[in-house]
Amino acid sequence: MKHVGRRTDPKDIVSRDQLVFRELLTAARNYYVRTDGNDSNTGLSNTAGGAFATIQKAIDTAAALDGSIYQITISIASGTYAGIVLKKYVGSVPIAITGDTTTPANVTITTTAPDCILGEDVGAWKLGGLKLQNTTGGTGLHLRGSTVVAFSGTMEFGACSSRHMFLIAGARLSIEAPWRITGSSPYHVSASVYSFFLVTNQPCTLVGSLAFSASFLECLGSEMRVFGVTFTGSATGARYYVAFNGLIRVYGAGANYLPGDAAGSTDGTGIYL
Repeated sequence: MKHVGRRTDPKDIVSRDQLVFRELLTAARNYYVRTDGNDSNTGLSNTAGGAFATIQKAIDTAAALDGSIYQITISIASGTYAGIVLKKYVGSVPIAITGDTTTPANVTITTTAPDCILGEDVGAWKLGGLKLQNTTGGTGLHLRGSTVVAFSGTMEFGACSSRHMFLIAGARLSIEAPWRITGSSPYHVSASVYSFFLVTNQPCTLVGSLAFSASFLECLGSEMRVFGVTFTGSATGARYYVAFNGLIRVYGAGANYLPGDAAGSTDGTGIYL
């Protein structure tokens, strides 16, 4: 019997120049970012002559690696930096972006209209020691789709014109460290379309005269769990809004548990308990 082989489609032929070769890590890797650095540096030493100048350059460089089982950390020195876009990467350990976890305001990401941090379908990341703020538009932390972020060190939120944090289309955020709020926003956390927000046993400090003109928490067709959080300080605005079969679970802490000076509300399908 004559054997008929599979005919190769010319579109399946990939030249060597088209292949992407990733560096395979065999140990943990740390990239450094400083305001006096340069994006033409390697990013591998914490000096002006070795560090990158932008966080985005460090993210792009880390995302081009094969991290394997090793930790990649982006360490950011004190200063003010532009907004960033998280990238999808190869590796089994979440990439960590770390600023000053004692005084997050020393490492500030500030923008005008864009989001401070945007991640869409980028896998798992860790954030800590950053202050996020913007002026005329956008969100502090905007997560979409298959994105999972954990706060591994103290974070701070200054004034944001849209939301401090926005989760949509299945994104997940867990706060695993203390966090601070030092600026107002229409919403502190908004979760929409099957997203998930979790914080347990972490302190939240509100500083100054804060206002949440819409609500502190907004939950639309999603789930938000807030357990054992100690809120210090105060704010004006509604405590929560939950709709479209969403669930805000505070584990019996009561209707006045969340920051705000006005009652929360539902659309009749949402649940707060």
